[in-house]
Amino acid sequence: MWLLRVVAAGALVAVIPGVLTVMAWRPRARVGFLELIGVGLGVSFALVQAVTIAAVMYSWSVNVSLALLAAWTFGHAIAALRAGGSRVTVTATPGEIGLAVILVLLGIAMYAVGSPFDTTEPRIHISLVRRVLNVSSPTLYNMYLAPDIVYTYPFPGIHYMLALMSRAGDVDPFFLYHKTRVLWAVAAPILLYSCTLVIFESARIALAATLVAVGLVANGTFGAVPDFSWAQLAPYSHASDIAMGVMLPALLLLSLLYLGASDLRERRFFLTATLGLALALIMVHPREIVQFLVYLGAFSAAGVALRSTRQHAVRAAVVVAAVLAMAVLYSAWHARMVPTANDLMQREHDAIAGVLSNASVGELFGRPVPFLSNYLVAFPVLFFGWNWLVLLASPFALFVLRRRKLALLLATGIAVYMLLVRFPALALPYLYVTYFEMMYTPVRNVIFFIHVLAGVCLYLCAARLSHLGYITLVSASAIVAGAAALMVREAGPILAERPELSDLLFAPVLIAFAGLAWWAWGRRTEPAAGSWWVDAPRPRWTLAMAVMCVPLLLATELPESSLRRLASDRMASLGTPISLVSSLPCLRSNDYEFCPPPSALVRYVNTRIPVDSAFAVDVMDEYQSSLFMPQQMVAWSGTAQGLIPRAVFLRYYQHYDRSQAAHGEQPLFSDRETRAERLAFIRDLGVTHVLVNPRLHQRMSAIVAADLDVFAPLYDDGRWALYEVASAFRGLRL
Repeated sequence: MWLLRVVAAGALVAVIPGVLTVMAWRPRARVGFLELIGVGLGVSFALVQAVTIAAVMYSWSVNVSLALLAAWTFGHAIAALRAGGSRVTVTATPGEIGLAVILVLLGIAMYAVGSPFDTTEPRIHISLVRRVLNVSSPTLYNMYLAPDIVYTYPFPGIHYMLALMSRAGDVDPFFLYHKTRVLWAVAAPILLYSCTLVIFESARIALAATLVAVGLVANGTFGAVPDFSWAQLAPYSHASDIAMGVMLPALLLLSLLYLGASDLRERRFFLTATLGLALALIMVHPREIVQFLVYLGAFSAAGVALRSTRQHAVRAAVVVAAVLAMAVLYSAWHARMVPTANDLMQREHDAIAGVLSNASVGELFGRPVPFLSNYLVAFPVLFFGWNWLVLLASPFALFVLRRRKLALLLATGIAVYMLLVRFPALALPYLYVTYFEMMYTPVRNVIFFIHVLAGVCLYLCAARLSHLGYITLVSASAIVAGAAALMVREAGPILAERPELSDLLFAPVLIAFAGLAWWAWGRRTEPAAGSWWVDAPRPRWTLAMAVMCVPLLLATELPESSLRRLASDRMASLGTPISLVSSLPCLRSNDYEFCPPPSALVRYVNTRIPVDSAFAVDVMDEYQSSLFMPQQMVAWSGTAQGLIPRAVFLRYYQHYDRSQAAHGEQPLFSDRETRAERLAFIRDLGVTHVLVNPRLHQRMSAIVAADLDVFAPLYDDGRWALYEVASAFRGLRL
């Protein structure tokens, strides 16, 4: 039942509004049902972002936003039903139905596995969703975890979408975050299928590519990357993973449909949808919008030179110009609203400028690692799993499929990023103009193309081999599978450990793309000729595909990411919100054991304490109160990996440093502090309540006994306690 609630809530917010919008506006007469879901996802994200902006600007609650989204959905459902003979015809082939069944099974497995929440960033996202869900009048200054701080993403559309799902399904945000991976794990392959279908104009190729990708998710290669908060085609509920694995492919799909639109109505709809989703991505995670601009910018520049793609190139330029204008305007506004983030960016820009100005010619055109190790932190991931092998094969696959006009988008995108990663002379200006973390994990910039092309390359091999006799076909397919498995298992790790050998990848790929560009330029005036065997292989191509894929999937399995192992470990556990919370272990840090707050305290706070309260908490506690309660905290407690507490919680750490210097302890919870110091802390940070954990319970009880006019006991079970600060001693809140 909880699975159904999570899925229903996700569909009501992230899929159905967009699908019914498409059905009502009727941009095309016919559409496949998987492609309709893919477009619906993109449109729904754009709609939710519009609702998010309005909710923050006009300070209305999630309930109002959900009602508005429901009204939009219901209105478009009526419009779609009243369309009569002009209704959109939704089609479904047997192959698409089979793929849908496989994706349902994948989603169920991912529901069992769930999204991890044991590091800082997921906990911040869960806390933000809980906060957004419960604040009745959100503003830029009261949505973050701490008072009077503007979140780095002032209009957090992804968090708002999760909050809408939480309200629609009455699902606790903690549990929802963990289990919504079922939605993203189904959405990502659907978007891959839809984009592949549009690019290569072949349902057979799209099905093959998606089935291979799903197989690689199952064996772990296209699943969670070890030691990273990144799960590729089975995205976590982490905001950056949703942006990378769902929103960016959805934006590519909408833009590709605009580029190939045949009439004015279709062009207007998909251009509007593209710009709406682009604005959402600019606001929720702009790194992906930079990738999108590079993809379309490179495609436009190359396409203008070729007669067959000139119209597409002009339309791409229109999208690039519009999205770039939105990005520049938003960046200027963001710099004023979030000065902390702007200061960090400026320091990094100055550092990049210093590296560029002090570099020698040899360094600028030499190997990227170790010279740019600070900016290519996860460079070895380029050689993880199938990544490097697919990149190596990509020029040849795209050459075979050259008559598909939109295949040029993949070719130019891969070529440009390979140049940027390989040559510091190009990488440093790119990082300076965009964002210093753009190439921390360089393969992320082309990973969607790798996901698409892995199956495409295998399909092309199978289609070519299908014209051989059965014995030769099976033998050749086995040889291809064995060679590929050997390269993935043996050569990949060697290249990852020895960056000086990276030109074994860069050189052939860049030379091949240069040759492809020269060939295309020389034949730019000639009509494109296809390869007949690509679209019309003999039926035995499926046998060749099976002979290659089955051993490859088995031979390249990653045990730590394999769905077969992960799902079996989790299938019977964490099935309800209560079981999830009860499974949380006590964590040991600095010789103290920290446990989650008891359910009685959580219920008391959630039902009796105002949401706009600000809690003083033990800064050492490994369980943040915001994971369970929507009230704000004056500082992030416990481990802060990926967060810069002193930059975000500046005022708290001014008091912290003062207290450490004077008493060797954190402020407020020190029995060595004077009353004046304690009251200054309370007033300056706007503290309304003090949450006391077992570690500090005895000490805080003594402090309260001495200051009964300041602290009023509200809850005390002998281990945990909650005190309210008398209103006369509170500071002013923004």
